[in-house]
Amino acid sequence: MSSFALRSNSLAYSAYKNLAQTQSSLSANISRLSSGLRINSTADDSAGSNVSVRMSNQIRGMSQANRNAQDANNLLATAESGLSDISNIVSKMRELSVQAATDTLNDNDRASINLEFQSLKDELTRIANVTEYNGMNVLNGSYQGTHDGTGNGVTWDGNGPESLYNRQNHTGRYNQAQPGYEFFDHSEPHGTHGPEMVNQDGPGDNIRGHWRIQIGADNDINNQHEFSIMNATANGLDLEHNHVNDVDEARRAITHLDHATDELNRERSYIGSEQNKLQFTMSNLSSNIQSIESARSDIEDVDYASEMSELAKNQILVQSGTAMLAQANMVSQNILQLLGN
Repeated sequence: MSSFALRSNSLAYSAYKNLAQTQSSLSANISRLSSGLRINSTADDSAGSNVSVRMSNQIRGMSQANRNAQDANNLLATAESGLSDISNIVSKMRELSVQAATDTLNDNDRASINLEFQSLKDELTRIANVTEYNGMNVLNGSYQGTHDGTGNGVTWDGNGPESLYNRQNHTGRYNQAQPGYEFFDHSEPHGTHGPEMVNQDGPGDNIRGHWRIQIGADNDINNQHEFSIMNATANGLDLEHNHVNDVDEARRAITHLDHATDELNRERSYIGSEQNKLQFTMSNLSSNIQSIESARSDIEDVDYASEMSELAKNQILVQSGTAMLAQANMVSQNILQLLGN
């Protein structure tokens, strides 16, 4: 009796091939629906995946920059609070100076007033030295951040009795004997030419603290913001050597305290402008983050309606393909049975 064998079954092979492709598509449908993403690997869309990764990095960088700007805003708010207290002390010191400047008081009266005057001056310096944000002193000029000494307008060499400075296109020299409040021409609003980051080695010692804030996702000047904060100690305000022991001292103190008040008012206005600037920066960053997130979503997020429709189609095809494969295998068996008979 002869035996027969079928070495190929083209119908079964074709059914199996189609079924395998449909099962792969069904698996991809399930993966996209379970993750919510159209792109789960670079194989799904290599170009789209690269764009999505770049956008994700940009979003994360901008989100951190937004937090950086908020931290800087909080630092400035801390400085403003300290300057408010110092302004109140300067106002009281001026009141005492006016009291001591009259001839109706004797030396003993002025000596008593001077004790309070010096006590207030010490408290002013103490407040400037203890006003901190995240461990950084913000009101005594000690924090110099990461700037290179040039900032937005001022450099200095610190050699000899003079300090060289260069503010935009203006150059000049500062004499060490010149009082701190006379160093700058304040006809320009504070901050219009960038933070006045001056170190003066003479009276006043007006070394400004300096900060550079990363307010963007990229490493360029447009993604960084610099600001400085004054030295608000008695030395920084050029009040260190003021006394009210006699009428002449008291009247000189009035003049110095008026200059100190002007400096404090300018500084508080400058800080307010920096806070407003940072608020706009944070608003812009938030808007950009939302726009980029929307664009990234269009690229990588799954279209649930379309994907569910595709899933239902592939489920039907898998069921049909399984049935067709079974039928194709039955054909070969039927042929063998006929030949065997």
